Amino acid sequence: MIGELGLEWQASCLRIMPSWQDIYQNLGIVGKKNQKKILAHPRSSDRTAWWLLWLLLVGGCHSELSDALQSGQVRSWNGLQGRWVGDVIPEAGSCGVATKGLMTIGEHGFAFDPFQGAEVVRGDVGKDSRLVGKLVRAGPGRQDLSITFEGKASTSDTIQGLMQSGRCRWTVALHRG
Repeated sequence: MIGELGLEWQASCLRIMPSWQDIYQNLGIVGKKNQKKILAHPRSSDRTAWWLLWLLLVGGCHSELSDALQSGQVRSWNGLQGRWVGDVIPEAGSCGVATKGLMTIGEHGFAFDPFQGAEVVRGDVGKDSRLVGKLVRAGPGRQDLSITFEGKASTSDTIQGLMQSGRCRWTVALHRG
């Protein structure tokens, strides 16, 4: 009988579910989950589109992308507005030496520093790209000295002009800078 009870008990134990399966049926909910997410392979059409985009970006450029940014060139964004720099050359030797002039053109006019100093010729920009300005300052003996500037933008990247004070004249050639 002992032998028979042993077999019956073993058989009944096999038919009954263990108690731990009732408690922990969803093992993923208890504790931390470590699940691997398997990403789907991209479709071949997606891969082809990415390769074409990459080829266009790399192969379609005839020069380095950074060349335009590092060239130092200034492009016109809003007409003549911006900074201009160039040569101010006297017509007579008694009027000084050649210098570099700096002009800033804004929304309401321009300011031109022809001699890299504190004196600035201020003026207006006409609709026909003509620039006219004047500087009046007190000279020796309380005499008013004036410097006038007249110029015209010949292209979107150059301004040609003439500056005059008394008997001295200077030719001005400016470019974007």
